[in-house]
Amino acid sequence: STKTATYIADASATLGATSYRLSTPIHQLFYANSSNEAVLRTDNMNQLKEMVAALKAKGITEILYVTDSFITPYGYGDAGKYHNITVPDPVDDVENYIAWLTVNADAFGKLAAEVPEIKFFEPFNEINTTGTRMERYGIDWNATDDEKAAHKFTVEEKAVIMADLCYYISEAVKSVDPANQVTSPSIVVGSNAV
Repeated sequence: STKTATYIADASATLGATSYRLSTPIHQLFYANSSNEAVLRTDNMNQLKEMVAALKAKGITEILYVTDSFITPYGYGDAGKYHNITVPDPVDDVENYIAWLTVNADAFGKLAAEVPEIKFFEPFNEINTTGTRMERYGIDWNATDDEKAAHKFTVEEKAVIMADLCYYISEAVKSVDPANQVTSPSIVVGSNAV
């Protein structure tokens, strides 16, 4: 809401901030249509634009967008299986994996065009957590650890997937503005890090 955007911008400016890490799940801003193109969710995008405008009005101009979700390719997956944080297998399901990369890059490119004030893009958050993020599609989060094991990516597999995703997204956002930058996804430390 405008009230929330103003409050956050005011508080950030009071703290002397000149940059802001704006976190909104990408699947709340876009969805995949039957052509596997990212389609804008206008109401949510308007809220994001309000936030960016409020930050900019307070002199906060270095804005990084980060997501903690993905867009699932059209017709792929099931919302009941946490599809927005799972990934088609890059080896065993190449066609859907490429579709996943493509629709997510399309969304980031469209985000860069919709909100040109955002110049930095982080494709995902905390990729090295255990059991709650970026696993193979089909994982049942209520299953036993042994049952989940078949759906977990190794840290090395996650690194390759993120390299692919960063490349695709970089191409998309730089096609809008060559000055746009993609940052490496953040990691987490502590007991749930791998």
